[in-house]
Amino acid sequence: MWCAEVTIFKTNDGTKHYIHILMDHFSKMNLGYSIEKSSYGKAIRSLIKNALVFAPEKQPKSLSIICVHRKPVTKPMYVG
Repeated sequence: MWCAEVTIFKTNDGTKHYIHILMDHFSKMNLGYSIEKSSYGKAIRSLIKNALVFAPEKQPKSLSIICVHRKPVTKPMYVG
């Protein structure tokens, strides 16, 4: 099973960067990532297409796309 994740990273100057990651859930292998200034479906689609070409041994037998939208964190969390 492959999992895609989009994480929003805000830099000190206020710029948002969207980190798109595609990962094989079973092996925890990172199949691809991209960092963009906006989040859109084409970024994930591009990651999936590249993974199908460059990691054929990790291809799932079928592909289902499930979108989950989470409420963004409004306050930063610090671990210390």
